[in-house]
Amino acid sequence: MTPFSHPEGRRAFHDFYDWMIPPPGFGVYKPDYFALIFDIVLSPDPMLEPPYDPITDGVEREIGFDIWVCACMLDAVINNTDYTRECIGYDDKYRELCQSIQRMLNKKTLLRRKPIYNTDATRRKAADSLQYITGTLCTSEVAKEYRANPQAFLSSVTALRHRLLLPVVSDNTVCDC
Repeated sequence: MTPFSHPEGRRAFHDFYDWMIPPPGFGVYKPDYFALIFDIVLSPDPMLEPPYDPITDGVEREIGFDIWVCACMLDAVINNTDYTRECIGYDDKYRELCQSIQRMLNKKTLLRRKPIYNTDATRRKAADSLQYITGTLCTSEVAKEYRANPQAFLSSVTALRHRLLLPVVSDNTVCDC
């Protein structure tokens, strides 16, 4: 089970695609999309009116699908998970977005040749934010969407969390997945 076959998941994918790959002549891509999406639930902006707290307010449908799609795209790039069979009709955009994310994650600083993006931190953020859409930490409209088959939804999201966290967790570290 993936978000790509759901209409809201397709919307989230196309929003993510438009953010990362702007039309020719319309600027550059905005690589901080991962941080923005995952931080919505992990570090909500206290200056929002009214203030948003995912634990008390829950996770809205749009935000939940945005998180799920972004985590799947990160999984596709880092772990070579292939979601093309789920992206019927937009598999070319899916492959283009994977290439763009791969270039972004491989980008290095000019002088020190150090990676610009901390992939391990991004994986942890993705895995942590996925917990919010399962409905275990707070109410989640995405979990409510799949109430007819909650076990398949939970096992799918849990497997995604494990794939994202597995390379980050060392042999002597306890995984909270």
